[in-house]
Amino acid sequence: MLLGPSQKERLEKEGKVTVMEDITEWDCGDYEGLKPNEIHENREKRGLPKWDIWTQGCVGGESAEAVQQRLDRLIGEICKMQIPHIDGKSRQSSNVLIVAHGHILRAFTKRWLLYAMDFPFIMMMELGAIGILSYAHHNVKDPAILVGMAFPQAK
Repeated sequence: MLLGPSQKERLEKEGKVTVMEDITEWDCGDYEGLKPNEIHENREKRGLPKWDIWTQGCVGGESAEAVQQRLDRLIGEICKMQIPHIDGKSRQSSNVLIVAHGHILRAFTKRWLLYAMDFPFIMMMELGAIGILSYAHHNVKDPAILVGMAFPQAK
């Protein structure tokens, strides 16, 4: 569990928890629960070309275009929430925490960085890991990924 029950309850009472359907996992349709090598073997047996989720989507599930549309909508909502606080002068936090699964987080990262869904940007994700997406130069028109964090300097 990410938050303990009391923290979650407090945040919900403060109106700081929103469940958004646009970040739900990619609907894999007929490929649900299959490993990539199983999908490739199955397609090869049927004489189908090599499969690529980023261009072909999922048979019986979502297309890459449909996923892109919902992620772009979500990113637009996040930007609207953050714009009033982006200059650092506001006392209110504009941080957003997104909890989701593998493929949708990879797709979200691509779209955050303004890459097309088929852009060959290979990402690895550890279970339970944290990734930080931000803006370069405090400008929502310059989305960026924070690659590393510095250790605090001793005074």
